[in-house]
Amino acid sequence: MEQKEFWNIFQQCLSGLKPKQLEVFLAKEIHGMNNEDICKDFTLSPTNVWVLLHRARLFLSNCLKTRWLF
Repeated sequence: MEQKEFWNIFQQCLSGLKPKQLEVFLAKEIHGMNNEDICKDFTLSPTNVWVLLHRARLFLSNCLKTRWLF
């Protein structure tokens, strides 16, 4: 039951990401793409991929802390 609740909250948090952050995060963390392929597929620089992933992870971390852990 707790796992189902967690995934529902995680989905809600994902929906709060900006579209490009969401695309890059899903490509990296769900689909397992490497950064080089993400750069090619999304026409992004390595720095931009890093920034998008960093911001997505920060947002998700904060969202989960407020909605799940407390």
